[in-house]
Amino acid sequence: MLRTVRRGLARIPASPVLLSDLLWASAILLSFVLGPRSASVREGAFCLTLATLVALRHRAPALVVTTGSAVWVIQAAVGVHASVWGVGYLLLVHAAGELATGRQSWLPLIAASLSALLVSWKAPVFLVPIVLCWNWGRRSREHRARLSELKDRAARLEREREEIRSKVVVAAEQARIAHELHDVVAHNISVMVIQADAAACVLDSSPQQAKEMVDTIASTGRAAQIELNRPLGILRGS
Repeated sequence: MLRTVRRGLARIPASPVLLSDLLWASAILLSFVLGPRSASVREGAFCLTLATLVALRHRAPALVVTTGSAVWVIQAAVGVHASVWGVGYLLLVHAAGELATGRQSWLPLIAASLSALLVSWKAPVFLVPIVLCWNWGRRSREHRARLSELKDRAARLEREREEIRSKVVVAAEQARIAHELHDVVAHNISVMVIQADAAACVLDSSPQQAKEMVDTIASTGRAAQIELNRPLGILRGS
């Protein structure tokens, strides 16, 4: 049996939010267990209900606050006073303000305010902490949204910087290859021009020497072609 429970707990995704809710729910239950022995069974039932709602407050915040408001009114109507109800209920309101969006974002506040007025219509002192906790949740959501936006912007800037860095590296490599091509072409063309002028000068007086110079021009051209193939291949690859 214990092994089965451990396997079931291992399948539950461990997240800070879930662990926080479970810790708050456990604290509410412990406060009842360790509280005065004169506590009634109905108080225990309300504490168990509150602990369950706190454990689920990040799953369905609007529904949890609406349910908690109804339970709060019932608790006051039957004359049961649970000592930890106020703290737990404010946790529900905070989660609703933080997570509920759209039209649902106002529903928890309205439900909580109506329940506070029904519970203490002569002195609605509970409205102040309810509104403050709901607004605190809204501020937390806005702050989290800003942080997420800043993280996305930082990631986008990092990607753009990497792209720019890659382009700079490619441009530098292309400039180096272009300089190398210029040196190869300039050197070999200079040699070929000199050999061609010399061959033209000795063509009538020494045909054999002119033929050797022409061969030198051809070999220089082939060597230049081989030297040009390597940087041109790199440029085609980039």
